[in-house]
Amino acid sequence: MKLLAPLGALLLLAAPAFATPAPVSVTLDVGYGHHAVPSAVSCQVVVPDDATAADVLDAAAAAGCIRSWTAVDYGSPDAPNRFVQCVETTTDVCGQDAVLDGTFWAFYFDGALANGGVDATHVHAGDDVQLVFTDYFVPFSLP
Repeated sequence: MKLLAPLGALLLLAAPAFATPAPVSVTLDVGYGHHAVPSAVSCQVVVPDDATAADVLDAAAAAGCIRSWTAVDYGSPDAPNRFVQCVETTTDVCGQDAVLDGTFWAFYFDGALANGGVDATHVHAGDDVQLVFTDYFVPFSLP
């Protein structure tokens, strides 16, 4: 038994430490018309490193930067893939029926149109999450 006690202590020291991700600062910008136009709302939020853009929106709502946000999920139960439908700031602007009137919330990540929804986009220190209420008649990028 005396031999097992030091061995157990050694095993505890050798066990990998599972640390929580460090908090990082991320910018959320909310705008209207085009992503190159200055944002109507801009704030810094702190989330764990490798959090999702959805976590950034939740943190912005908790900090009072935006009032709320809603999304439509086009994913599956085990892999959500939500796209923003409504962002409430000082005004409540919701995406209408994109097919009927062509308006929607465009999602940009670090200045480029995002490749997925807010659940599939992971953020790190200094990243910029941008939502722009726009329509299909405005080009996604300027020449």
